[in-house]
Order: sequence, then structure tokens, then C-alpha cells
Amino acid sequence: MNTPDWRLLLDGPADGPWNMAVDEALLLGGPDGGIPTLRLYTWHPHTLSLGANQRVTTGLDWDRLEQDGYGVVRRPTGGRAILHAQELTYSVTAPAPPGGTLAAYLWLAEGLRSGLAAAGVTLDLERSRRPQARGIDTRNPCFTAAGRYELVAGGRKVVGSAQRRRGGWLMQHGSILLGPEHLRLPHYLGSPDPAAEEAALAWATVDCSTLLGRPLEAAELTGPFAEGFARALGVRLVPGRLSTTDREWADRLRANRFADPVWTRQGRRKDRDDLMAEDERYG
Repeated sequence: MNTPDWRLLLDGPADGPWNMAVDEALLLGGPDGGIPTLRLYTWHPHTLSLGANQRVTTGLDWDRLEQDGYGVVRRPTGGRAILHAQELTYSVTAPAPPGGTLAAYLWLAEGLRSGLAAAGVTLDLERSRRPQARGIDTRNPCFTAAGRYELVAGGRKVVGSAQRRRGGWLMQHGSILLGPEHLRLPHYLGSPDPAAEEAALAWATVDCSTLLGRPLEAAELTGPFAEGFARALGVRLVPGRLSTTDREWADRLRANRFADPVWTRQGRRKDRDDLMAEDERYG
């Protein structure tokens, strides 16, 4: 049996609008002859991301985020707020396996676990949904509870993921925690007691550097992770780059959606529906 080729994109740091635009562009191109892709990247500046349908009417401290040098973006996937700092972010775009969303999570979780094990980080697969961490507002951080088939160490979440589908393809992306800076998130969410929420978030999560007992940087993790991921999924990763069409769509999505402050703050349904109607003509 031939080993299928996947594209490997090692994109390095970029701002939030570009990172999210590329992930969505890869999904939009998938059903029209796209290439199964593993993309690995980081964020500059560090960025708070909101879920696609997350309402942000009050609470988010936009001024403090700007003063502290953080960006803000709205993801194309669901869930709640995440602070992308001291992490390696992965994105997988591929034909969805049979069996629905949970089957896809399990399939990719084995790749993620194998990739991290190759770098010396041994994790467990969460088989059931763990409860929300005590002391955290359920409207807020996405890392406060481990979902089914997410990766944990001692019950504490290490990787958080979200998924979206189109035309038989999926795009799943997620944060692999490398350091503790994500714990600052409650201080930007209008919490009445951010210190208590930070402590609760620390109870619910753990980063790879803490598990290893030494700093683990994204650049060190990338190579072993890609090798272990490919081995677990039975694919061959071929280094590549965005196609001209991928880049054109990413440019368009960045300008008209992810860099649009109205979209970021409101996620206006009309704007999204209009652009999605155009998305259907991709390619």
C-alpha cells in the first residue's frame, strides 16, 4: 500500500488575522482539489482569540490588551477565549474520516500524542469529558475543561483543539502549551477575581516545559512532532508552501474578515454569511 503524501507547512510566527486566514483558506480549498496539510506555526504578537460564535458584549479589556502588546482575533472555529502565547499551534486540513466529529478527534489525537511523545512529552488520551475547573467563569477560557479525546497529563489539559468541516473535509487546529503565559488570560476578561481564575486555570492545565522540567521552545518541538505525527497517521510529510490560490484566498480572508475590527468584536452574522456565499465559489 502506498503511503499518502501530506504537505508540511512550517510557517513560523505571524499575526492572528494571517494565521486564522490561512487555516480557513486551506479548508476552503480542500474539497476542490486541496492537499492534506499539517501546518505548524506560532503567533507574533501573542494574541487572544475568540470563538467564531462567542459573544463579546462586555468584559473584554480591549485597552489593556493593546497596552500589553497582545493582538485580538476571532477564530473560524468555535469555543471560548484562548491566549496564544508560549505555544506551538498545529493545524490539520484533510478529508474527514468516517464516523463523525469524535472519530476525527480520536484519529488526530493519536497523531498529536505520538508527535509529542517523539519530543519526550508523554500524555494520556482523555476518554470522557472532565468537569469545568472550579472557580472559573464558564463564559471564559477554553482550557478550563478537557473534552473527550483531548490530551492531558494527570488530568490537566495540555492541548486544546477545535474543528470545522466543509464539503467532506475538516480543518482542526489547536494549541500545544509550551509555557505558562496562557494563565494571564483571566486578567483580560473582566473577571471580578482574575487571580482566583488564574489559579483555577493553572489547576486545569499544564504546559510541556513544566512536564519536562526544562524549557521547550516551539523550534525544538517542530521536527520531532512532525515525525511522530506522520508515523502515527501512516502518512509522509513533504515540506511545501502555500499555493498561489491558497495565498490569494488567505489575503482576501484576512482583509475582509479576520483583520476587520467589526468582525473581531461582533462576528456579525450578515458579514459572515456574505463571505461564506463567496467561499462556495472557491477555485
